[in-house]
Amino acid sequence: MSFLNPVSLPVKRFSSTDADAPQINYNARTAGDVKAVLKACLVDGYGTTASAGWSIVNEVDNVCEFVSPSAAMSDYRFGIDDGSASSTIWNYHYQNTSKSINKNNVSKPMGFIDKSNAQNGWQMLVTDRGFAFIEFAYYPLVSDITARVTYFTTAKSARVDSDGDKMMFMSAGHSAPLYRVYQLFDSRNPYCALEPTGQNVQLLGATINVKGNLNAMGATVSLATGLYIASNDSRTFLGAMPGILYVTPGSESDVYGIKDVDRDGVSYTQIPLGVESSSTTDAYRYAAVLLIRTDVWGY
Repeated sequence: MSFLNPVSLPVKRFSSTDADAPQINYNARTAGDVKAVLKACLVDGYGTTASAGWSIVNEVDNVCEFVSPSAAMSDYRFGIDDGSASSTIWNYHYQNTSKSINKNNVSKPMGFIDKSNAQNGWQMLVTDRGFAFIEFAYYPLVSDITARVTYFTTAKSARVDSDGDKMMFMSAGHSAPLYRVYQLFDSRNPYCALEPTGQNVQLLGATINVKGNLNAMGATVSLATGLYIASNDSRTFLGAMPGILYVTPGSESDVYGIKDVDRDGVSYTQIPLGVESSSTTDAYRYAAVLLIRTDVWGY
């Protein structure tokens, strides 16, 4: 569960294109639509697709908590309040104590999308210690798919877990709380931080202006790096985000669209973190790409 004692956990993948999978109607979001997807993937399964083996507790209407099957996660419960058609509120519990999360209120509507497009959908990538929930839709401005990712897992870290502070949460991309890529690395406004002890953390990486960088520097090679967790003053390395890479696209055509890719012999799904905009320039300038592993996540 750390750099000193690494563990690789297999990923189970779910998709709205699976037979009998629950669907999200982007034209008319409803209370409980996110919870229905999570419950089907984590707990109940659907059609001939088996669940990820999690369980559910404290379920009241569209509020509930999900419990990992891992003994290493026995102190944790992942919570969701999906009682609204306008937003989803995420939370977690550590040893039966509720913990707060920065930027945990995720708006359901996605701006400037084709709400009825047949390509709209979702994916979930799940391990025994966390998951990535990916909502995606057709973005007419760029004639391709845009997405947001809600990523909720324990960190890969050698730190001693104190008061549940190894949990990490990030909701990034189109119409997400973190909707412009540079905010990923802004220590003044740490969108992805979870520190119940009151000390914020931040991500380390290379802030990239996609369109400006491509035009000014003539980038033709796609570069990828892990996302690393540091103290808010950037002076202390604390760990890494499992299963995920941040990508500098080699061309504007790489900025949008969900696709499966192989990078250095490893399987990923490529997720475009678009920005809600009516300007093509801004759409590209503030977009970014994540690669999320579909085979194993390392803890």
